[in-house]
Amino acid sequence: MVCLKRVLISVFIFQGIFAYAQSYKINFNSVKQTAGINYLKDSSIYVVGHELPGEIKSINKLEESFGDTSKYLVFLKSPEKKYPQNRYQEFAMIYDFISGTQPVIREFNYSDYTDLRISGNKIMYSEGLKYIARDIYTWKKCWKINNPVVAVRSDNKTAISYITETMSSEIHSVKAVNLETGNSIWVKPTDKDWVIRDAVSDDTSVVILGSKFLSSYNYANGKGWKIPVDNSFVVDAKYTGQDLLITAVGAISAAITGFGFYSYGTPETVYTTGSHILYDSGIIYFATSTKICSLDFRNLTTVWEKEVPYEETGMSSVFTDDSCLYVINYGFVASNKKMLNRGNPYLVVYDKINGDFKYVVSFGEKIKMITDYRANNGKVLISSENSLFLISLSDGNILAEKSKTSDEFSDYGRLISIRDLYIYDETARSFKLVQDIDFAVIGKSGKVYLLDDGLNIAGEYSKDSIVRDSYSDENMMLFKSGKDLYVTDLNGNVISELFNSSFQIIIDGRLFFSNNKTLFSVEVSDLL
Repeated sequence: MVCLKRVLISVFIFQGIFAYAQSYKINFNSVKQTAGINYLKDSSIYVVGHELPGEIKSINKLEESFGDTSKYLVFLKSPEKKYPQNRYQEFAMIYDFISGTQPVIREFNYSDYTDLRISGNKIMYSEGLKYIARDIYTWKKCWKINNPVVAVRSDNKTAISYITETMSSEIHSVKAVNLETGNSIWVKPTDKDWVIRDAVSDDTSVVILGSKFLSSYNYANGKGWKIPVDNSFVVDAKYTGQDLLITAVGAISAAITGFGFYSYGTPETVYTTGSHILYDSGIIYFATSTKICSLDFRNLTTVWEKEVPYEETGMSSVFTDDSCLYVINYGFVASNKKMLNRGNPYLVVYDKINGDFKYVVSFGEKIKMITDYRANNGKVLISSENSLFLISLSDGNILAEKSKTSDEFSDYGRLISIRDLYIYDETARSFKLVQDIDFAVIGKSGKVYLLDDGLNIAGEYSKDSIVRDSYSDENMMLFKSGKDLYVTDLNGNVISELFNSSFQIIIDGRLFFSNNKTLFSVEVSDLL
């Protein structure tokens, strides 16, 4: 079985904030209180907790190979801003949840950084043009490599980076790096105008979709394939401040010397046409500005490819089911933080095995762009700037159409997944799974609206009364509704309630939960 990992390629802006400090101790005071009630036993739940310097934002397990079977790296955020910086303090804490001993805490502004990973005794993160590794226990810098990091092998031992730093002798190269040492494994030159759109990888290779090529690289030796693609276009020349200055100087020169010159404007290349890469059963699917492609992941041999149904295409998305590949063209591209109309929005469908054309749904003059979509139960709900369309995936027929400008959709925000949504019935004290509904909308107000097959509102719920489970196992489920945490049986019937609490983690039969800056634990058996 091939296990793939998707990598989001981002642009990072280093904010120049002091990122770390020496470790220090906190007043790890014990707090005793009544945390909730067990309705089944008709008894209060008493707990002991510890005050922390901030609210828990994430918990990351450290590797057992280092003997840390119950130690975790916890990120905290202070609920109050610190002056004079006028920002929230953030911390990294190494904590043994079982022993509960005094943790090691360091100030670390983790929200300033992206691509955080933990491997062995290292924490790795992006900082500006560099990807940095620090020892979790000493906080010493182990190494730094060039950003962006395009892919990381699943064992976190090898990374692929694309060098864009202008002062580097390896600029415009792809490099494999040993993440244990920071040393280079191999370096391969690439095109200087290469803009990366997406990447997927398994344990041996990474496949990178760029503006000009689809490329593969073996983690060990850099060997691979390169296939030309067309994933960019040039828009009409625009006048920038520099162009206006050149034209003004040229006009003055013409008046004085009789020799003038002017600027035709600066053409802009847009790199946001096409789609992401979709991996499905050893095959990768993607769309470019001119083609829709299916390739074998291992050797990048073409399984099939088709011309896009219309000459101009914009940004796209691809998804599959058991038999078909679906391509949605949004009808716009992103350029300089703006959306530019590009081509007709459409849905086109192919047999995913042999590429046979099935059908295309074009919206003509009805809409300018597709803004969102959700596929479920043989149908796809497409949202445009002013309408909703429910389409059958089997034949492309439009089953229902609704204007978003009507009063009933005045609160419309965005489409959300219906999967694992539960409605809380406070009177019955139970959570019931949403059934017989395929689509839902979350409003600007936070309310959730369930839609029937006619795109009529079949139910309207507050954000606290329709939720997803926070945790489930063979004995129970946990739900966060409003400020409280509920423990239920597998049918959603509430057994216990923990007041003003948020679920964190379950370790060795103990449930850890938090209330603002205080971390509590209780035996799971006391909740059932």
